[in-house]
Formats: sequence, structure tokens, C-alpha cells
Amino acid sequence: MPWRYYRIAAWTKPLKPSCMMIMPVSMMIILPIMSVAQHAHSLTSKRPYVLGPAQLAILDALLQLYFLTSWQVTRLLYSLGSATTVRMHLKNLVDHGYCDVVYLGHHAGAGRAPLVFTLTRKGLNALAEAGREIPVRFRPSEKQQSDYTLRHTLALNDALISLQLLARQHPAVQVARLVHERDLNRRPTRVILPDGSALGYAADGWVELHVTREGGRFRMPLLLELDRATEHITKWRRKVAAILAFVQEPYREIFRTSSVTVIVIAAPSDGASAEKRRAELARWTEAELTARGEQARADLFRFAAFQPETDPAVLFLSPRWYRPFDPTPTALIEGVSP
Repeated sequence: MPWRYYRIAAWTKPLKPSCMMIMPVSMMIILPIMSVAQHAHSLTSKRPYVLGPAQLAILDALLQLYFLTSWQVTRLLYSLGSATTVRMHLKNLVDHGYCDVVYLGHHAGAGRAPLVFTLTRKGLNALAEAGREIPVRFRPSEKQQSDYTLRHTLALNDALISLQLLARQHPAVQVARLVHERDLNRRPTRVILPDGSALGYAADGWVELHVTREGGRFRMPLLLELDRATEHITKWRRKVAAILAFVQEPYREIFRTSSVTVIVIAAPSDGASAEKRRAELARWTEAELTARGEQARADLFRFAAFQPETDPAVLFLSPRWYRPFDPTPTALIEGVSP
């Protein structure tokens, strides 16, 4: 006979003679191995999930930036070759209730929309228990975002991540403080426009950089405006008028400084040329400054086209930023070598 057969009993309890099974010897080897593997898996699955430094770093990032995709987490905290590791961490955080998933709407021709991750109450409590300072009361209802708002936040976060990566690459630049658009939008500032109308203004973000260069260390506060090519000339010019009113007394009261540079980041949502949009926004700003007779305040603004893939040192330390009425680009942060 090609096989030798033996009668074996079931694993859990003896069988009656009528229930005895006949199996080949090869199966007698495989079944005990499978049983050991299944037992080991059951022990592993019962281990408590513990938040380590890697998981807390992801929760910290979500606390600061509110909504992030897996790719953004990878870009901020890991090398780009670690995408699989990041997805595993995020899946575990979601499975154990520390993060939640928000779904973007599908845009025709844009491919599959990425998953977006945000903190849950449990995740926030875990950060508080780890000693993190929680600046504002967390409201789970705020996770309900329109598709437009969520995409704008993600685009803004791309720019904020670039600034943080710049600080990591260049010790001469430090991000001393960051205020997200979600925090600013909770309390828009009422400003009066030249035509007498009132407008509630909230910037897309505020960042205070500390820059060390020859001559000492300097503060560089930045007021962010991220444009996704969704505003036309009339709305943009009203925004410029609101910014000019805001950076006077209201700005000083909120941020305790009068120093500011308004950086306008062109990141079109429709795949159009970011450079073309940058030039368009600069022209509209020039028109508003001219109409108000305030060309002297042109140095308040800087405009740049933005792609997340651009090296942060090239973006912020190279001549890529334009002032109104000036065709010559300059570096946003001068005196620091790329």
C-alpha cells in the first residue's frame, strides 16, 4: 500500500469505536502544527493593545492638524518607504477606537479618494493621560465636514507639514507656534471694509517661526491663506480688504505682535496650473491695493505656487515667492541657505 493508515482519536475527547477516523500519517504531522499555530494566535489576539511612541506621535499629529491621510502621516513622521507600516498603525488605532475614519466624496477622474483619519474622544483622552496639553474642548460633532471644507483642510495641512519638515531639516528654522484654521474659524474677527460693510474674517492658519541667521535670532509670524482656485476676483478682493483691516488692531490683540507676513499659497483643486493661479491672485491683490491707494502696503504679501512634493528647503528658502508689483521672486525666509 502507498500509504500507511492509523486510527487516531479526536483532539478534545475520546471517540467511540464507531466514530474513529482513518487518516494518513502525513496528516498526523500537519494537524498538530495547525493546532499549535491556532493556539498561539489566540494568545496573541488577547494581548492588550498598548500605545507606544509611534502611536502617540500619530495621535499628536492629529491633535495639531485635525485631519490627515495615511500619506500625510507618512510624510510628516516617517520615510516615504514606510507607507505600509503607517497604514498598519492607523488600522490598529481605528480598530481600538483611538481614531476614526472620514470619507471623502469621489471626484470624477480623480481616482479612489484616500481615507482621512481624525481623533476620537478615546484618542484625546489617551493624549491627556500621556501628559499632553489639550488646548480646546474636543467636540466629536466637528468631525462632520463638507467635502469642500475637508479637502481645503487637507491641502492646508500639506503646506503646514512642509513647514514642519523644513524645521526638521534646518535647525536655523523652528516652528515655535502653530494655530490651525479650525481654531481660528471658531471665532472669526469682525472687520469693517472700506465700503462700510462688515465681514467676519478668519485666516487659514498662523505660524510663528524663529529664524537664526547672521545677526541673531528673529521672530517671523506668518498669516496663511491657502487658495484652491475656488474664489473669483470680487470675493478675493474683499478678502484682501478684510486682511488689510485685520492686520491692524485685531491682529495685534489676538497674536500679541504687530509683525506679520501674509503668505498666499496657490494650490488649485482642479489640476490647473498653480503658477498661473499665483500670478492671478497677485494681480487681483495689486488691483485692490491700487484702488485703495495703499500700494505702500504691498510688502505685507507674498505669493507662491505650491505642490506637496516640492522639497521644503526649495519652497521656502529659494526665490519662489512674489511681492505685489514686483516681478522678481525672493525667498520667503531670507538669510538661510537651502
